[in-house]
Amino acid sequence: MPPETDGEIALAGYAADREYVLSVHKGCVAKLDEDKPGVITHWCDTIGESGAPILLFKGNDASIIGIHSSIVYDFDPQRGHKPLFGEAVLLDRALIGLIRF
Repeated sequence: MPPETDGEIALAGYAADREYVLSVHKGCVAKLDEDKPGVITHWCDTIGESGAPILLFKGNDASIIGIHSSIVYDFDPQRGHKPLFGEAVLLDRALIGLIRF
């Protein structure tokens, strides 16, 4: 179940398959994990966008809440690697209050 947010989560970056075009995936699902302090787990479309900002749009304001760093994959011998979710570094623990669960 997607977590509730006070705004909209998005990732903006230059994907490996469109490296010269800025792409934005709006409406991402993201959560903070107690097992991984300082990590945002997200389900934004991303391939090769390490370093891209994770944004929170709230009303007319936008905040960078994290920086995308990796994708966690599953491997199926019949299909190859399948992305499961992305991980981002949370920039400021104070921003946790902006994301409700």
